[in-house]
Amino acid sequence: MSKPDSPEWLAAKAAGDVTEGYVAPLLVDRREAGRLLGVSPGTIDNLRNAGELPSVKLLARRLFDVADLRRYIETRKGVGQ
Repeated sequence: MSKPDSPEWLAAKAAGDVTEGYVAPLLVDRREAGRLLGVSPGTIDNLRNAGELPSVKLLARRLFDVADLRRYIETRKGVGQ
């Protein structure tokens, strides 16, 4: 974890990713990604397979970057309105 006075820590705190010494994870599994987006893990798989949501293969695990989840949300704002 970065030091509390480092630029990285201050940027994370400004983004709401730090609370009382807690730093949010950078990568999450499909279940947590689904929970964060309010969809099922199967929908996360469908979005990944369609190329709409990038993922990271780390050893035997497929993980999702929280920043990519936020970008996906931003791209969906206003769609269908």
